[in-house]
Amino acid sequence: MVNIGEFITPALSNTLSAFGIEVKEKGKVKEEFHILTKDINVIVGIVGKNTGILTYEVDPLIAKTIFSLMAPGMEFNLDDPMSISAISEMANMVSGAIFTMVNNPDLDITPPTSVIGEKIQAVVNTQEAEKFLFEISGGELIVGFSIS
Repeated sequence: MVNIGEFITPALSNTLSAFGIEVKEKGKVKEEFHILTKDINVIVGIVGKNTGILTYEVDPLIAKTIFSLMAPGMEFNLDDPMSISAISEMANMVSGAIFTMVNNPDLDITPPTSVIGEKIQAVVNTQEAEKFLFEISGGELIVGFSIS
């Protein structure tokens, strides 16, 4: 099985640098289960020979920064579907870049699903998860994956 973890940092850095956003990797963690805990989360399915998920756990400050760069002049609001759509599209772009680098015709991704709410604690996969922690625009972004 391909370890997509080696492609997360370059895909995220390349995608966000197009918007002038600098990415700093803070570390990696492994979790027994794939759990989400941030208020803003995006889930992208992995389908094909193997199945799993990619997740993006986003601090509101980062979400606001990304939205303002993707939709200049518009105001970020978590109640606005356009704001959530922009964060989902960022996750979709990064996921696409990851799987372009993976270059495995037996794997593909699904459209993103956003999970928004206060004090979320969701188990989204019972497989072990590997998570990459990044500092972006004064906030934290966590990209995780788990594959069966």
